[in-house]
Amino acid sequence: MTTAPPHCFIATRQLVESHNWEPLAHPAYSSDPAPSKYHLFGSRGNVLNDLRFDSHAEAKKWIDSWFAAKDNPFFWKAFLNCLKDREIMWLAKAQYFEI
Repeated sequence: MTTAPPHCFIATRQLVESHNWEPLAHPAYSSDPAPSKYHLFGSRGNVLNDLRFDSHAEAKKWIDSWFAAKDNPFFWKAFLNCLKDREIMWLAKAQYFEI
């Protein structure tokens, strides 16, 4: 993973800072999930680094059990982060940008 800073316009960065939102770094050319999905998958940390799945069913079973092990606060935090994402888009008047 690159250590490049988040890509965004100064005005967007100022908007994010004015609302005390936490920007999520994301390399410009990454196959990783979009930053808006990090609240769901970021906590898995490096647990997948050494795992290999032989089938889609095996991967799905692991993902399902990973989500099943999460408590209610995990999902509330994810929901609230989604609301923040929508607020950012609304304030940006639906113009594309990355934070």
